[in-house]
Amino acid sequence: MIRAALQDAVVDGLIAENPARNLRLAHRYRPRFTPLTGEEAKLLLKTDRGDRLYALYAVALALGLRRGEALVLQRQ
Repeated sequence: MIRAALQDAVVDGLIAENPARNLRLAHRYRPRFTPLTGEEAKLLLKTDRGDRLYALYAVALALGLRRGEALVLQRQ
């Protein structure tokens, strides 16, 4: 994000050169995940129908929310 913001500053004429242009970052390990299939999502909702967080699960699945986004909804 910083590299893109600095590049915007170069384009806008605020700075002469992007100091982060040649910066190489070490990529952190990100575990791969497999999204639920439609059938798995239906089974999850069917199984959890009595759970107090059922509405949260339904909205998260319908909108494709990430965990952090769903947790914010839970606190509202």
